[in-house]
Order: sequence, then structure tokens, then C-alpha cells
Amino acid sequence: MKHITLFLFILTIISLACGGTQPTEIPPQTALTTALPIPKGNRILSIDVNPAKDGDYESAFQAAQLAGMEQTGLFLEWTVLETAPGVYDGSLLDIASAYYPQKKVKLDITLVVVNTTRREFPADLADKEFDDPLVIERFKKLIDFVFSKTEAIEISSLNIGSEYDILFGTDDEQWRQFQVFYKEIAAYVKEKRPDLKIAVEATFNGLTGPAQSQMQTLNQSSGIIGVSYYPLDDNGNVKDPSTVRADFDLISSLYPDQPIYFFQFGYPSSEYIKSSEALQSQFIREAFQAWDAHADHILMLDFTWLHDKSPDEVKEFEKYYGFSNRPFAEFLGTLGLRTYDGKDKSAFQILIEEAKARGW
Repeated sequence: MKHITLFLFILTIISLACGGTQPTEIPPQTALTTALPIPKGNRILSIDVNPAKDGDYESAFQAAQLAGMEQTGLFLEWTVLETAPGVYDGSLLDIASAYYPQKKVKLDITLVVVNTTRREFPADLADKEFDDPLVIERFKKLIDFVFSKTEAIEISSLNIGSEYDILFGTDDEQWRQFQVFYKEIAAYVKEKRPDLKIAVEATFNGLTGPAQSQMQTLNQSSGIIGVSYYPLDDNGNVKDPSTVRADFDLISSLYPDQPIYFFQFGYPSSEYIKSSEALQSQFIREAFQAWDAHADHILMLDFTWLHDKSPDEVKEFEKYYGFSNRPFAEFLGTLGLRTYDGKDKSAFQILIEEAKARGW
């Protein structure tokens, strides 16, 4: 759900660089710890940095780093990188390579072939399926290009696609085709970069719902389990913040032998969808305590986003996904830890407090 709008704000650093389905069976809930916070250990705190209304990416990035951020994500759509068959645009990768290494921040790179409700194939491949040899070969060449342009960047993980389970649903044939594609791509990445973690990010409801077995088959090729997590009910309203505890228990029980990365992790603050800044803050506290209970297994939370989106950006999302209603708009527009005007919500201060208590 991060979408191409992430490109818009990363472009603001050019000058700097140049100079719902419910879960199936929930296991017994892990008791919320009352002990002291567990030191961060190998866990990774990531924040999706976007600028406030002033457009100052550098200022936003510094605020995220002061909060404990040590990693962030770069969302790259295939159609943006490959502008014509075999023709690539590396300008965004050049910017990233000039900017992030000097900040000593690792990147999680998402190469988007699916973005929630859409396939992101180049135009000449639009009538092909995922298991078509031409699609697979072209994507391998895209990976070669990305690797060639990011030698200066420390890449923490490579994620293929975003929330693809929403597009595939329970269509067995689409899952089969994508499984063929991903198995080939994962093997290719492991050949090129043996130590690089690879994932396919799905929604929490997808990983725990009717397509659960399809995803477990798919994730046999994954080094880490990629999750997108926003606890909303079927009406688009927020769930109780404490839900995160049982959800962490469930996803950990389904994937006991693979590290888990939450590539998207957030809780909106709009009163229209039964939330508030107080509930958002409570969610942050609950998340850190639940994370402590799975400190050796859930290795990354990527908080989405640093700032609320503007009304224009929300409209862009609605247009892109072809879906528009008030709850969806309120969700998109209030996910930030800070307001669009650049003011801290209480959730941001809580995040700073909880992160500091664990050594970030």
C-alpha cells in the first residue's frame, strides 16, 4: 500500500544527494510483560520517512533517526525502473546511493510486481502471466540492474511485491503462477547475493486467512516472512490496540522457524474510524511490549508513516487503487506518527520513549 507517492518525497532530496479476512485459529495469548523492557538485541526499528507539509525530507529523516530509526524502506515499481523493454531509469537509485550510505541507514528494497490490487508489469508484458519465461527473464534482468546501481547501499532485505494476496484472493491458478515466478526469482537472488534476505510481503489477514496454505507454500522460498499490518475490522474501524498481542502470537505460531519482518505497521488516529491519538499511542505501547514477547522471532517493525498524508496524496491513493470511501480516506490520511503540519502526535513521543527504553 506504500505506492509510488513514496517516489515523490524521495525526489525532494535530490539537491542533498547531488551536493478483511479474520484470522483462523488464534493460539493462547502471550501474557503482556510487566517486567522491564527487553533490550533491542538484533531487532530492527524502521520508519517509513515522508516529509511534512514543508517538503523537507532531510528534517523528517533527522527526526526519525532521533527516534531510533536505523533502517527504512525504498519502494520501487517495475514500471518506473524499466521504461521500455530493456531500457532502465536509474535516477532514483542514484539518489538513494548518494543519500542513504552517508546516513548510515540500511534499506529494505521492495521491487513491485504486485501492488495490493494491481500488477505492475511493463506495457509489453501486460498480457503475460507470472510464470511466463519472458516475465521471469525480464525480472531477473531488472534485479541485475538494481544490484548494479546499489553497490554503495547496505541492503537489509529484498521484498518482491506488496500485499499480493489481495489481488490473488483464493484463485488457485494465480497463486500457482506466482509461486513459479517467485521460486525462480528467489533462487536467482540467492545465487547473486547469498546473504541477502528475500521476502514476499502479504497482509496479516492474508497470511492467516483462507490463502494461508498458498502463502506457506510460497514462503518456502523466503528467507524472512514479510507482513503488512493495520488492525482494522471489516467496516474499516480500528480494532482495540491490545489486538496486536494475539496477532503477534498467531503469526509467530504459523512461521515458527523463519524470522518475521513487518514491512508495513501502523494504526490510524481518525475519530471517524473509531480511533484517536490516545488509541494510536496505546497501540505503540502495546506493540513494543508484544514485540518484547517475540524478540527473538519478530525482527523488524517498520512504522508507517512518519507524517500523515495530505488530502491530495490521499486522493492519489484512491485514484490508483480505484477505491474511494470515507473510512479508507481517513485511514490513509491519519496513519502518520506526526501530523501533516509536522507536529508530533503523542504516538511519536511514545515511540521515542519505548525505543529509548530498549536501547535504540
